[in-house]
Amino acid sequence: MLRIIPIRREPSEKSEMVSQLLFGEVYETDEITTEWLRIITELDGYSGWIDKRMFRTVSAEYYQRLSKGGYAVAGQITETLLTPEKEAYTIPAGSTLGYAGEDGIFMIDSMPYRLIGQSNTATQKQSSGPIETARRFLNSPYLWGGRSPFGYDCSGFTQVVYKINGVRLPRDASQQASVGRIIDTVKEAARGDLVFFTGDKDQVVHVGLAIPPGKIIHCSGMVRIDTLDEKGIFNNQLDQYTHRLNSIRRVI
Repeated sequence: MLRIIPIRREPSEKSEMVSQLLFGEVYETDEITTEWLRIITELDGYSGWIDKRMFRTVSAEYYQRLSKGGYAVAGQITETLLTPEKEAYTIPAGSTLGYAGEDGIFMIDSMPYRLIGQSNTATQKQSSGPIETARRFLNSPYLWGGRSPFGYDCSGFTQVVYKINGVRLPRDASQQASVGRIIDTVKEAARGDLVFFTGDKDQVVHVGLAIPPGKIIHCSGMVRIDTLDEKGIFNNQLDQYTHRLNSIRRVI
């Protein structure tokens, strides 16, 4: 299994990356060419193309079990696994570890991996909350389509933060804006509430996580903390508003 697999809009290495698969995440195959697979991800139903050389099968039973949840997720910026071949293998935060057994062993289908290092922070049940998770990734760079600490886009960042905390979110900001219940004002926002912002055409184009009172952690240029009010995001470095407030949603 690869650490990160790019998902492209079209079956070409020159096509833009629209998302990524992280280690252990699974998908169904929708279309096959000689060199490419069109996939639909199990986590969020996102579709796109991956290189056929990056393909690996898992059993139908394991796929169905994953769809029911309860699996472990890597929670640190990176985690290190020991493969069945006794090789050290570093994976990014948000990777699916499969199901925990004894003595730090995780089963991904029939493949046993041993988590080494900070194994006590790797499962969903042990996460300390979305904001505490999000802060680990401060200064990670922005990357269109990115879902790892080596590069996030805004919704990839919020999706992975929530995945680590045991909650599934759709992939794009506009899709995430339909999840949970509406919160009326910034003053009513709780830690980790999703905050959405509109662009020039009044469409949702950005998302971050509320840190009351009056702060937000989001990925814009990098994962950063800025000021949040009823108008939107005030970028403290640029000394100006950069995003216009649309709505606030509570999903936990």
